[in-house]
Amino acid sequence: MLLVEQYACGLVIEPGNADALANTLMRLSTDPVRIAAMGKNARAMLEARFTRWEAFGRWQHVLDQVM
Repeated sequence: MLLVEQYACGLVIEPGNADALANTLMRLSTDPVRIAAMGKNARAMLEARFTRWEAFGRWQHVLDQVM
């Protein structure tokens, strides 16, 4: 949730809040500019915080622990 809000790359809806989900989907269905912006922001977040090398490092740590 924090990354979604920090990077403005999506919306957070409380679990079980079907009305909020439906309303949000209806609003987004008529706002392609906002959807595109959230997509760009999500890509920027992934490139900034979750690089391939970082992922490799995490996997290496997991494998080291297993062996």
